[in-house]
Amino acid sequence: MNKLRLYIILVIAIFFSAAYLANKKNDDHVKKSAFTEMYLPIWNQGKAQVVELAEAMPEDKFSFKPAEESKTFAEQIIHIAASSHIMAQMILKGEKVEFKEPDASSMSKEEIIEFTEKELSAAADIIESLSEKDLKTEVKTFGGNMIPKQQAVIFIHDHLTNHKAKANLYIRMNGIAPPKYRYY
Repeated sequence: MNKLRLYIILVIAIFFSAAYLANKKNDDHVKKSAFTEMYLPIWNQGKAQVVELAEAMPEDKFSFKPAEESKTFAEQIIHIAASSHIMAQMILKGEKVEFKEPDASSMSKEEIIEFTEKELSAAADIIESLSEKDLKTEVKTFGGNMIPKQQAVIFIHDHLTNHKAKANLYIRMNGIAPPKYRYY
C-alpha cells in the first residue's frame, strides 16, 4: 500500500513538474515584455490619431500636396501604414519583405482608412510578440548601425510621428482644424 501511494505521488510530481517546465519554456513567447506592455498604449494612440487625420480630411483633398516633390495626403497616410508594418517585419522579425506601397491614388478614402487600420494593427501585433530577450537582440539599421530591437521599435514610431505631423500640416494648409492632439 505504501509503495502504491509513493508511486502515485511520484507520478503526480513528475506530471506537475513537466507541466511547469513546459509552461516556463513558453513564457518568453507568450507573456508581454514590460516594455511592450508600457509601449502598446502609446502605439495604439498614434494609430488612432493617424486614422483620425485621414477621417478629418475631405476625400476630395486626398490628392493635395504642398509642393510638386511632396507626397499627396493619401500617399502620406498609406506610407505611414505600409512602412510601419514593413519595417516591423524587416527589422523586428527579420523577414525579407519587398518595400512596396499600394497606389494611394487608386484607393477611396474608406479603403485608405481600412488599409491604415489593418497595417498599423499588424505592426502592433509584431511589437507585442517581442519578448524581453527579443528586445535586447541587436539588429542592423538601414544605415548599417547595430541597435537593440527595443530602440528599433522607437525608430519605427518616430517615423510614424514624422509623417503624421506632415499629414497634420496638410490638413491645416487646407483650412481644416485637425483632430485635437492627446496623449493617452
